[in-house]
Amino acid sequence: MKIRKAALSAVFAGASFALSQGLLVQSAAAASGDGGSQLETVTVTSFVAHGAVSASKLDIPVRDVPMSVSAYTGDFMKAIETTNVADLYQYMTGIERAGNTGYDMVIRGFKTGGNDSNAIMTDGLPGLTVRFGSPPTIGIDHIEVVKGAASILYGQEQPGGFVNIITKKPQEQFSGEVKLIGTAEEARNGTANGIDTSFDVTGPFDAEGKYLYRVIGELGYTQHFRDYDFERPVYLAPSFAWNIDDNTQLLVQLEYRHTMTSYDTYLVAPNNDITKVRDIYTLYNQPNGWQRETGKTATVTFTHQFAGGISWTLHYRHVTHEDSAL
Repeated sequence: MKIRKAALSAVFAGASFALSQGLLVQSAAAASGDGGSQLETVTVTSFVAHGAVSASKLDIPVRDVPMSVSAYTGDFMKAIETTNVADLYQYMTGIERAGNTGYDMVIRGFKTGGNDSNAIMTDGLPGLTVRFGSPPTIGIDHIEVVKGAASILYGQEQPGGFVNIITKKPQEQFSGEVKLIGTAEEARNGTANGIDTSFDVTGPFDAEGKYLYRVIGELGYTQHFRDYDFERPVYLAPSFAWNIDDNTQLLVQLEYRHTMTSYDTYLVAPNNDITKVRDIYTLYNQPNGWQRETGKTATVTFTHQFAGGISWTLHYRHVTHEDSAL
């Protein structure tokens, strides 16, 4: 009986080995196309930034930066259909909006305000064009967020970190883009309607690509759910680049922004009595109580590449701003 059981086990083991060999041969035949079906090619894309200049002031990949840094590309901003930087805060880890101005946010629990100009910067330089309107994403190439003490690289330290906006630059290849975005939102609080028109055109002035240009513009109107609560932004950003030689470039960027908004102070409870709170559509403002804001910036960047991968960059940024806020 023992001999028969051993022989029977050997037969089953042999059959199992032959079956596995047959499956391997069949898989190989399918892979080689002999009688097998060809699988469809699947392409996987992701929103990955190639570098993080803000964290170390060096153009190195994000994965090689020994600091907490996140990058949000232009493709990501298009995918979520955002029109201003404030809309991105809900997608950023550890960042929340905390007020009416572009500087009001909370980074890792530390709140920043209008006096913290290093909380949000443009190409590594402080000074937004306007205070209350969040920067439009049509003129942004990508956004880098540096968290922690690495923010000391830019002067006055922000304990929580900072947001650095990397703007679009003129390109040697011609390209153009026109966008028209309309919103009609029906929410629990009411309706919010708006329309936003923008364009982006870049290319060379000459065939050699020595002189480059880029013109970006935006015009929008948004009616929020409160009565007389709206926003009307105007944005224009031309830029010009002169490739002096293969290693030297002079870049001039101009920006104009004008916004007209109604200042929303939210609802109040007189004497802490909840029964005296007005309905949610109430705006504590006059129908013509608009807040106008105008800002102009000029940025000059001179870059020279030396041998051995060494580069020298000189930035200058001037901001002129006026608003009617008290």
